[in-house]
Amino acid sequence: MPTKNKSSLLTLPIELIHRIFDHIDTETIIFAIRRVCKQLYSIANIYDRYELDFRYMFRSDLSLIAHIINPENVTSLILSNAIHTSDQIDLFISQFHIEQFIRLHSLTLINVEKELDQFQKHIMQCPLRKFSIFLTFDDIMNLQTLLSSIISNSHLRELEFTASSWLLDEIQWPIECQLEHLTIFHHCSWDTIKLVLSHLHHLRTLVMKDVKLYDLHKTSIMNSDMTQFNCLSSLSLNSSELKFDNVEVLLSFFPRLEHLQLINHEDYSDPLFFDGTRLENLIETKLRLLKKFDFWFSNYAQHDSDEITVETVIATFRTLFWLEDKHWIVKCDSEYKENLELFYLYSIPICRDDFDYSSQQSKIRCSALNTTDKNRIITVNANQLSVDLSQMLIQNIQRKTNLRMNYLFQNVTELKLIINEKWPIGSIKQLSRILHMSKLKKLCLNFNSECNFIVNLTVEMDTLLNRATNLRSIEINCSGLVKTMSKILNAICLKLPDHIRHLKTDIENVNDGKEILQCAEHLSIITFRPRKRSCFNDEIIQLISKMHRDVQYKLQPDMVDERIDPEDDCTIHLWFGKNMNRQSNTLANNKSHKRSHKCLQS
Repeated sequence: MPTKNKSSLLTLPIELIHRIFDHIDTETIIFAIRRVCKQLYSIANIYDRYELDFRYMFRSDLSLIAHIINPENVTSLILSNAIHTSDQIDLFISQFHIEQFIRLHSLTLINVEKELDQFQKHIMQCPLRKFSIFLTFDDIMNLQTLLSSIISNSHLRELEFTASSWLLDEIQWPIECQLEHLTIFHHCSWDTIKLVLSHLHHLRTLVMKDVKLYDLHKTSIMNSDMTQFNCLSSLSLNSSELKFDNVEVLLSFFPRLEHLQLINHEDYSDPLFFDGTRLENLIETKLRLLKKFDFWFSNYAQHDSDEITVETVIATFRTLFWLEDKHWIVKCDSEYKENLELFYLYSIPICRDDFDYSSQQSKIRCSALNTTDKNRIITVNANQLSVDLSQMLIQNIQRKTNLRMNYLFQNVTELKLIINEKWPIGSIKQLSRILHMSKLKKLCLNFNSECNFIVNLTVEMDTLLNRATNLRSIEINCSGLVKTMSKILNAICLKLPDHIRHLKTDIENVNDGKEILQCAEHLSIITFRPRKRSCFNDEIIQLISKMHRDVQYKLQPDMVDERIDPEDDCTIHLWFGKNMNRQSNTLANNKSHKRSHKCLQS
């Protein structure tokens, strides 16, 4: 008889299979690949680079994974006490022994509270290189002491910090702090930043998402004891109130920058930033080593500045400095907003956390580049993208007549689609040409008006969900549109593929909720925002109590009104364990593989 050929995957060396695992989520490895055959079972068991992200997992998965994965094989861990998984960190601690995670390189704690104390005790024993903490409450006992201890870990190189800025003032930084990368998501002053930097002698990258420079003046550099931070090579400032003079003073402290990013996320940027000659002089005098300059500024035209156009602005960026010495591409757009002319000035590729593609495409009246390449594809390095589908047809026509430039979105993980009266046929295929659907993690659908496009909606959603293979979360907003909610129930909510884990949706009544609960057992988290609040949550709670599933629910008040009972005006969050049959099958398969594995060893 002919010899049966092995799978091509199993002919690869184990090291290469583990490299493939590096690009696959833990759930797929544990609950799918590991169960294929005895050989893959063994290969998965010795894989030592597991990255555990519990944000979209079932409640019961914590217990299952605790029995399957050796904590010594885990290098990254993400835990969240978000409103829909509010006791996740406590549950994790009850299932795992933190002290066994001896090879942990990255730890992310979201909305952590009293549990931080238990992590701190063991973090010091780990070769932790990255620590990310997002705090909603800062009244945790001994919080400053705990953070100070964690930061003193000699292996730590990267810190992401989201909490009140006063904590940065109170932390006892170690004398020889080894941090090389620091990201601060909460607003803080220059005095606080300077204090922190004075302790971070090895810091190379500083990212500030909401910095305030109101306490930074030219007098700051007139002091004879002014300290320059020569190790810093990359600085990113994201602010609503960047002033040219303040930035000029700030850069005096960082003479060795090679990368600078300035993002003003409000429409009132300092007009001085629109002067390429002034920016050129700033860089040549303060930042002689600068290689990369990313920026985004926007501002309304002054009432007495009729002579300012996109061409007059961009002309100051067409010098040899910008085009020959630095090779930096700059673009200027203008639109009319509330009867006022609004100018946008930005570098290419565009570097923003979020980007409104529809606004940028449909409202722009005039554009100019500082180069002659009018057909350049504009790359946008944004994580969040917003698209108004009603503009897709208009944009197609404009693109064919060469009135609009092409955009390319390479890093989008969160997509918001705005749907008005129509969902154009083929719009998802068009989106696929400008962004990588396979990178999407979150999808938000905003329906702003009643729709009559059920056939198109079904086809388009099928196309989207088939292409977005890594999509985990879907949010649906219907603005109280009764007919639309009914159509969405049948076209989307009842047809979600297995890779979707989180659904957040407006809902009409309990019967619709019941249908979703019965048809979507693969969902680990469901959030209902009922249109008719009366008794909805009580009935849903009664319903899930009869389903014989492990489930935690949390009520979140939507309004603050003393006349309304909070429980009558709540969003309800449901965090599920797996269906009992599914969980039993997983445990049975795990025990069967273990027995087979032992027989093979003997």
